[in-house]
Amino acid sequence: MRITVVAILLLLSSTTTASEFDVGRSYLIGGHWFQFVGVEHGHDHWLYPHVDGVHEIFEAVDDRTWTGLLGSRFRPTRGTFENRFNAAAVLNELLHEDASRVRRSRAVRLLSLFVELHPAEEAPYYLRESQPRWDRYLDEEANAWVADRLRRYSAWTEGLDTVGTRVLSAPQSLDDSDDFYASMIEDGYFDIAVIGGNSKDEESGKTYSWTSSEALREMLEARGFSSDGFRSSDDPAVTEKTVRLLGRDIRVRIHVTGGSFRKPRIRRAVANFVESLAYADVVIYQGHSNKLSGKYYLSESKSSFSRFRIGLGSQSDLARKCHELGTKRYQIFALQSCYSFDKYCQPLRTFYRERFRDRNERVGYLGTAEICYFLEFVPRYLALIDGLISGQGARDLAQRMNQVRPVDDAAPLIFRGLLQAPATFILPADTSLDTWTNHGRSRGYLVLGEASDGKTYASTELFPQNDLGEVRQVIVRKRGAYAIDDQGRVLYSGSETGGVTVELPETKASGLRFTFGAYAHRHDKWRLYLISESGELFYRHRKGGALTRVAGQPGEFVAVGNEADGTLAATRRDGSTWVQIRGRWEAREKAPTWVNVTPHLDGHGVAGQLWRADEPRAPRG
Repeated sequence: MRITVVAILLLLSSTTTASEFDVGRSYLIGGHWFQFVGVEHGHDHWLYPHVDGVHEIFEAVDDRTWTGLLGSRFRPTRGTFENRFNAAAVLNELLHEDASRVRRSRAVRLLSLFVELHPAEEAPYYLRESQPRWDRYLDEEANAWVADRLRRYSAWTEGLDTVGTRVLSAPQSLDDSDDFYASMIEDGYFDIAVIGGNSKDEESGKTYSWTSSEALREMLEARGFSSDGFRSSDDPAVTEKTVRLLGRDIRVRIHVTGGSFRKPRIRRAVANFVESLAYADVVIYQGHSNKLSGKYYLSESKSSFSRFRIGLGSQSDLARKCHELGTKRYQIFALQSCYSFDKYCQPLRTFYRERFRDRNERVGYLGTAEICYFLEFVPRYLALIDGLISGQGARDLAQRMNQVRPVDDAAPLIFRGLLQAPATFILPADTSLDTWTNHGRSRGYLVLGEASDGKTYASTELFPQNDLGEVRQVIVRKRGAYAIDDQGRVLYSGSETGGVTVELPETKASGLRFTFGAYAHRHDKWRLYLISESGELFYRHRKGGALTRVAGQPGEFVAVGNEADGTLAATRRDGSTWVQIRGRWEAREKAPTWVNVTPHLDGHGVAGQLWRADEPRAPRG
């Protein structure tokens, strides 16, 4: 409430009442977050974080107009920008074939200042080709103009503890979904970048990237978002709305660029891709996978300028073209292209882990398990955006998006590390992991760890969860894994599902809820054995399709599995052990010595602990 009052006071009072604001604090002005940086000559000065990685200092000239060092203007009473700065838009002004020398000189001044303010060590990739020609427009007066604004920016920011808006405290750890959200929106902005690549249908000649991107933006407008362009561009570029998330007003900024044949749009798409990999909270790509090339083209023309190799083979473009890659503590990559999880998400995952060995993994991935269609894009990723800005967890997002099926054979979507901690395992007490391996499609993208007890365990990250610990037990198979969750559902993720988590249809159809499971054998017949909440023991037919209740049960069971000699054994709630011999249950005095029972967080069978990597190790795969 105090922030709202302060914002109103700003709009109604003189700009000289600087005592209303504290230097370094962030305030919501017209729906946008600004950082107050001080007063000079009776005018308040504010810092605004742009989507492409730079901050602009604004001077509150009067109650109606703020002017920025990069040429932007802000109307606080309306909450709108005019001539909003964007480096790609200025680059297009510079390279426009009809641009006058005066216009080009102004553009070069702004781009030179942008490069100086940009945190990357060198000019961003999309500016490098033109940069050698800037000198012809930089005379003594232009250089003085750049130096003066750089000096003024430095003077306003050098005394700040943190440069940039801060609204939420940074979470101490990334455990539950709220922690991940807090890490993305602590600056008051939820930045989502949507980038279209090449989408040409060779048979029909149709292209979908631009029209799909525009359709998404129009659907967002129907939900109350407002769209705005950059500087002189005729195309709407940023779609914005203020929402309530984690108890605070958060500004959602969605920067939408589509693939195109037009050079100005291609430059904007490339810039959006480069900068969003560094600074956006969510990066969404849609376009062709381009067969086995491992390349994305951010244009329908497949120009070399728009080519980025980020999958399969070498990911050298990520380091060479994508400066300051991964500056955010946590990001989400959603890649809507054919077989994108295998071809792009997995290589990206490996690249990030190798590049940032000294940090925890900080990226959540969403990719397709199969071939996909452009018709899937708008409804599915509108559902993703709706879910994210309302604070949904990974389990709800996965269920929601996979239920959106605009075509009968819509590609299943795989979620890994999305709003949940990676490298999480259920292990026996006093057991830990040194390494873990990400397996490929043939093993259902299992993540397996070799533990200190010599056994192999599957990560709980296979199964999207709203909060850490929702999965109570994981049962490893050769090509996948089962899980029992806190709702008593039996889940499966494996090669048969393309790595997508599904609830077993026969357990779902039964209406039962289960507390324990084991993949065990009797008379050399391997089956999934399950114990219901009422303590009844069932087994799933090997080929699936039905559950069968095991006959002659002597009470309520809590655990089941094989002993060392292969005998099928079970324990009751009273702690007694029973074995099945010649179709009958017999009591046994000694406790079972399980050989194929995985640990359980509720203490059934083998008591388990939730283990995760506190310090990053060097995972394989």
